[in-house]
Amino acid sequence: TGFELQQNYSPNETHLLTLGGNYIKDEVKSESTGNHAPEREAVFIQDQITFGKATLVLGGRVDDHSVYGTEFSPRIAARYALSEATTLRSSLGKAYRAPTVNDLYWYEDWGWGMGMFGNKDLKPERGISYDLGVEHKFSEGLSATITYFQNDVKDLISWVDMGGWRYEVQNIGKARLQGIETELKWAITKCLSFSVNHTYLNAEDRNTGKKLPYRPENRVGSLLSYAHPSGFKVQVEGEYNDVSYANVDNTNKVDEYFLLSLVVSKKINPKVELFAKGENLFGEEYEIIDGFPMPQTTVTVGLKASF
Repeated sequence: TGFELQQNYSPNETHLLTLGGNYIKDEVKSESTGNHAPEREAVFIQDQITFGKATLVLGGRVDDHSVYGTEFSPRIAARYALSEATTLRSSLGKAYRAPTVNDLYWYEDWGWGMGMFGNKDLKPERGISYDLGVEHKFSEGLSATITYFQNDVKDLISWVDMGGWRYEVQNIGKARLQGIETELKWAITKCLSFSVNHTYLNAEDRNTGKKLPYRPENRVGSLLSYAHPSGFKVQVEGEYNDVSYANVDNTNKVDEYFLLSLVVSKKINPKVELFAKGENLFGEEYEIIDGFPMPQTTVTVGLKASF
């Protein structure tokens, strides 16, 4: 249970203030791990300051957890228009994540020591993240971005393959996740658009020098979308994931895979939409977690309504 509030206020043309907060209470009742009801709340504020070709964003967030206490996370970001076509951007901030109830109390016992288990002794994640990128508009409707990012994390929370079909959530003492993201967007016509993105990721346990589990070096995503003014829409989405390691020792691997999905929808009126979705259309046999096969081709038909 919980709620979230956010309010924007602009005292003048230079400043745009954002103030918000949230409250969440999680409840777990289990014969195996006991009853738990941790509470967490947060407040955040940021000021977006625009002057000439530059925009500066100063912000901060305070998290308070009934188990882990209070943490302050500041952040600064900046954008600068080098020209009408090219924009430089960067950000630097402190990151924080308290363990979730699933991280702490997940309990799935398969017998003989096998299963999936949370860890009540977990520590919160803390880290520093920064990025530097550039966006360029080649023409009307055609743009590209490239961004370098680096996250240095202490006590990274991650599922770990312990061997013998046993999986546990553990803290990884020091981890570095760095890489490059690229994206191309093309508005081909008023109705037809295409985008493709690629992420190269080097995710490393800095204590051992090994690769972090389940973090492929390369990911590619693409989306072809046709949206007619009548409310008819077709989206074709592709996703490629490179080989990744399944354990901290880097001795087991999860194979690469490619997924193709199709969504066709039609708005009956502004609040009601009929849709059909096909996922993994090629029937690819793949696993996200080692030893757990994912569904092959699935088709869903439904109705979306907003009130």
